[in-house]
Amino acid sequence: MDSLIDGYLNSRALAACFGAHSTLEKMLVFEAALAKTQAALGIIPQAAADVIGVACDPQHYDIGELQALTSESTNPAVGLVKLLTGQVAALDAEAARYVHWGSTSQDVVDNAGILQCRAGIELLDQRVGRIIESLASLVRDHRHTPMVARTLSQHASPTIFGYKVALWLQAMLDGRERIAALTDALPLQFGGGAGTLAALGDRGIELRQAMAAELSLRPGLPWHTDRSPVRLVASSISMLAASAGKIATDLLFMMQTDVAELREAAAAGRGGSSTFPHKRNPVASIGVSACVRRVPGFIASLFADFDHENERAAGAWQAEWLTVRDLFATVGAALEQLDRALDGLEVDVEAMRENLDRTKGLVMAESVAVALAGTLGRDQSGFRGGVDRWPQTRTSARGKYGGWRTPGKGWARKSHGPSAIHRRDRDVHRRGDREVRKCLKHRSRESVFTTKSAGATTGRASCFRIRSAPRSTCGGHRWK
Repeated sequence: MDSLIDGYLNSRALAACFGAHSTLEKMLVFEAALAKTQAALGIIPQAAADVIGVACDPQHYDIGELQALTSESTNPAVGLVKLLTGQVAALDAEAARYVHWGSTSQDVVDNAGILQCRAGIELLDQRVGRIIESLASLVRDHRHTPMVARTLSQHASPTIFGYKVALWLQAMLDGRERIAALTDALPLQFGGGAGTLAALGDRGIELRQAMAAELSLRPGLPWHTDRSPVRLVASSISMLAASAGKIATDLLFMMQTDVAELREAAAAGRGGSSTFPHKRNPVASIGVSACVRRVPGFIASLFADFDHENERAAGAWQAEWLTVRDLFATVGAALEQLDRALDGLEVDVEAMRENLDRTKGLVMAESVAVALAGTLGRDQSGFRGGVDRWPQTRTSARGKYGGWRTPGKGWARKSHGPSAIHRRDRDVHRRGDREVRKCLKHRSRESVFTTKSAGATTGRASCFRIRSAPRSTCGGHRWK
């Protein structure tokens, strides 16, 4: 990972967790634990276990040599066992007989991978903790900051910025809980050549339990060809990435010039453009978005490797761990960039209020519809659809007959079903720019409006137009 773009598309810390030195270290941890527990159970001599433990120091091994042996065997454990045996033999020829006793290369590689996953999860947890602190601070600071909620890209109704951030926070808390649960669920891989522990006789299961305790992993049957543990890890951290991506998507929208409700913190050299000197690009949020878009490909690759044949796969198993490394490094980078985006995030409260007021009160339409539904019924109160489906004002004199009155037209037919709606729409088009107005009085900033026909004669009014009818102000007009 030495590309220039690795600085923002890959986490160097997470990549190091799965690097060559880490893999060597974790494989040696497994071999040392194997010898130690076997000696404790009397399976191999204690003296041999002591020598093997001394030889399991990563400083004794050359990474370049191990990489060359791995290329020849397509398995890092094969080269490691060869080098470890030679190192032990140099110290005690008799002890060399007990290196890798009763185990198999997949046990070594899979346990090394699981231990790397545990280290990677710890780093992810630390980063998520910082993000949670930033989000919690935003929730506290903006628990009363009004803004407009947007659905299907359109202004919908008022909401609170602190509440919006609280939803982001909840997603990150859930993600942290999921990856924390993984730590206790990571399993030991130990089955021997064909998964039966046959080389260990009747001591195999006992040794498996002792090995799990030594490595702090969950004991259980071998999963040489059941790769559920790998897919569980991958899916859990991918869901964390998805939550980060959701936050980044919202941040990018709210940082658009046309919206301008948020801005990333300013810093020298950050967010500048090579062409436009006036621009301040949300580079950290862009980094999050770029990272999370790579994640589905890694997940697809891991889940495609479902066909581990028989008791040891030829190809599917060997393809997994590099993908796991890339997944961790990418998710780690996404979280690093999100942490950076939230650090010092600038919130423009005035811009939020201006955007909320942009539709001149139409964002209160849901509350109006709820208030009218008790009198007019759900279908005729505005719940049927957009503004062009809002009904005319019902009069108390003919209400029991379902009658409706429109300016200059008299009583309309009983309004039921699509055909009646079609007739009304047709009549409106024929009238051109003539309007059907509904006058409502604004009683509070939250949501309360009352109809003019119900007796309100003063106060703020809102106009709802039918199709192409132009917007106008109804003032204190009252239907007769």
